[in-house]
Amino acid sequence: MLIRIFAAIFLLLSSTVGYSKTMIRDIPREVLIEFNEPSYKDKYQSIVENAIKYAEDNSPNIKNKHIRIRVFIGKDAGSSKYSRYNKEMCDIKIANPDETSNDFPSFANELEIITLHELGHCALDKTFPFDKEITWKIELTKEEKETYLRLANEKQDLINFKECEPNCSGKDLSWNVHIAYAELFSDLFAANYYFKKNNEDILLFFVNFRYANYTKDGKGLNYYSHKLISEFMNRGEYPSLTYEEIIIASQKAILNDIRSR
Repeated sequence: MLIRIFAAIFLLLSSTVGYSKTMIRDIPREVLIEFNEPSYKDKYQSIVENAIKYAEDNSPNIKNKHIRIRVFIGKDAGSSKYSRYNKEMCDIKIANPDETSNDFPSFANELEIITLHELGHCALDKTFPFDKEITWKIELTKEEKETYLRLANEKQDLINFKECEPNCSGKDLSWNVHIAYAELFSDLFAANYYFKKNNEDILLFFVNFRYANYTKDGKGLNYYSHKLISEFMNRGEYPSLTYEEIIIASQKAILNDIRSR
């Protein structure tokens, strides 16, 4: 039954004609977590479940969405890490060649952080590809509005899933104001999970990881949340941010970037 439900949902997602979104809304909500091997499910299912619970408890949008998270591990699995989403559903794929990690302390850490990050994209309640609009919650000056509108009209790179599988990711997309904002939000949404757990080790790793991305690739790419997360870490006691607070902090961070462009 679950497979039929998600087959219908993703058919709707991939097509703009011939289907009604009402069809999705009429289907009872389902959450599906898939692993390609039972042994991986035994090891990692709780990590994914805890991430989903956090997202449900900390976003007004996630509780109403169908969720499918697929975790594929193996030499033929590829390295895809992405999410597709709209107002009705959230589809996440995380693939890795084995149970090691090149960038994270362990594969379990990588799975947790990436699941939280991709759930953050779904929590922002935008449509993939990224909407060409930010619903501002903060005040912009006339000059800032004009700069934002200029940047908003610039070409936006997209991921072509048919061409990039089994190694899809957004890490090589050129800088775009809407992509950068979504990445800032999703990183802070993930970091907030560790704020709540007072997990300094993972927070320090996450900051250093994004700083390494930033210094290696420069401002041409969209991942530079290290400054934003560090601001909250340097306040002493770690915060427990609300959804609205994450949005406002992310918008202030992207506005600072807009001012320099």
